[in-house]
Amino acid sequence: METSLLIIETALFAVAFFFTIISSIILLSSRDGRSPANRFLVYFLLTMSISMFMNFMILGKFIVHVPWLYRLPSPLFYFLMPAAYIYVRMVLLDELRARKTDWLHAIPALLHLVEMVPYYLSANESKLAHIMEDSANPLGLMVNTEGWLPGYMHNLIRGWQGVIYALLIILMLWRSRQKRPSGKQFFPKMVQWLWVLSGMILVLSMSFVLTFSSDSNSREGKAAFLYILLAGTQIVSGLYLLLNPSILFGMPRLEKMVARLYLLRSEMLFDPIKPDREVTTHQKEVVSALSDKMDILSGSRTEGKADIVESNEPEPITPNEEIAEVKRISLIQYNEYIQLLAQLMEDKKPFLQKRYSISNLAADVKIPQHHISYLLNNIYQIRFNEYINQFRIQYIRDRLAHEDLSHLTLEGLALEAGFSSRITFIRVVQKIKGMNPSEYFKSQMA
Repeated sequence: METSLLIIETALFAVAFFFTIISSIILLSSRDGRSPANRFLVYFLLTMSISMFMNFMILGKFIVHVPWLYRLPSPLFYFLMPAAYIYVRMVLLDELRARKTDWLHAIPALLHLVEMVPYYLSANESKLAHIMEDSANPLGLMVNTEGWLPGYMHNLIRGWQGVIYALLIILMLWRSRQKRPSGKQFFPKMVQWLWVLSGMILVLSMSFVLTFSSDSNSREGKAAFLYILLAGTQIVSGLYLLLNPSILFGMPRLEKMVARLYLLRSEMLFDPIKPDREVTTHQKEVVSALSDKMDILSGSRTEGKADIVESNEPEPITPNEEIAEVKRISLIQYNEYIQLLAQLMEDKKPFLQKRYSISNLAADVKIPQHHISYLLNNIYQIRFNEYINQFRIQYIRDRLAHEDLSHLTLEGLALEAGFSSRITFIRVVQKIKGMNPSEYFKSQMA
C-alpha cells in the first residue's frame, strides 16, 4: 500500500512539474510575457516547478545520486508567496514597475540563505547522510533539520506567511471588485485566474499550517495529504494557464483599455485602411485631467502628488461614469495605435513580406502584441491575416490603376504583394471580396 502511494505521489509531482515548467517557458519565451508584473509570475511558477522537481527527486530516491541538490533551493521558497502578491497587486493597480519597498518582502529569504550557508558548504557525504536520515521519516523532506530553527519550523513559518499573503491578495481582489466592477466584465479570464491563484495559495498554505502545527502522530497520513495537495494545486494552476494562454501574455492596462467593447459600438468604428486620425485639443485636455483622476483612484498616484487635488478625497464614481471616463481615455490610446499602424503600412509596406506575422508587426510598431490583438479583434472586428490581406489587395488595385503592368500576370503581381501562393491569393480575394480575382480587379478598373 505504501509503495503504491509513493508511486502515485511521485507521478503527481512529475505531472505538476511538467505543467508549471511549460507555463514558465511560455512566459519566458514570449515578448509580451516578460512584462514587469509577469516577471513575478515567472518567479512563482519557476519556483513551484523547482519544488515539484525536488519532491520528485526525493520521493523517487534519485536525490542520492546528486546530494548537493538537497535543500539547495530552500531559500527561494520564502519569496514564493510575496512574488504572487506583488504580481496580483501590479496587475490590479496597473503598475508599470515594482515598488522600491518590494525588496523588503525578500528579507526572510535572505535570512534563510545566510542560515543555510554552513549546510551548503558541508561535504556531499554529510549531505548524503542527511538524506538517508530524513528519508526514514515520511515528512522528512519537509522538516529541515539543518539551520538555526527546529526542523518543522520553516514550513510552519512559510505556511503562515502564505496565509497572510493569500488574505492580502483576496482583500485586494475584493476591493478591486467593489471599486472597478467593469474589470470583471471585460477581463473575466484574468480576474478569474487571480481568484484561482489566491484560493490555491490559501488552501496550500493552510495545509502546511495544519500539518506542522498538529500533534497527530500519523506522519504517513499527513505526508500523503500534503504531497497530494501540493502536486494537485500545481496541476490545476498549470493546466488552467495552459488552457487560457491569453492570461500568460497579460492584458492591456486595466484602466486604459477596459472600454474596448464599448468603443466598438460608439465613435471608434474605424476603417482599418483609412482610419480617422482626428483628435481635438479639447479631448486631449479632458483625457489628461481624467488620467490624473484615474491614477488617484487606482492608487498609482497619491493625492498629494496630483497637480490639482481637492482638499477632500475624490468622490466615488459609479460604473457608468467609470466606463464613460475610460472610453475617453481609450479613445486617445487606441487612436495613437491606429496612427502608428497606418503610418507603418503607408511608409514601409511591411505587408509585402511573405509570412508577415503579428509578432513582426508588434516589433515594428513597438506595441505589445496583445494590444494589437485587442485592437484588431474588438475594434476592427477583423483577424490579423484578413487585416494584412486587405492592404495587399489595395496595393494590387493601386498598381493596376496607376501603372502599366502588361508584362505581369495577376498571379505574379499577387506574389509581389506578399501573397505566398496563387491558391492563397484566389482564396483570400474570394473570401474578402466575394468574387474571383479576375472579376474583382476588372470591376475596379471599369
